[in-house]
Amino acid sequence: MNLDSDRQEHIHRQNKKKQFILLYLLVSSSVAAL
Repeated sequence: MNLDSDRQEHIHRQNKKKQFILLYLLVSSSVAAL
């Protein structure tokens, strides 16, 4: 049970990182377009 919640936390962190990277790329391309 503890292991499962640990994996859930890890997945959540990975998703957060992916969202941050996507956001960063979006902002970068928007700035480049200006």
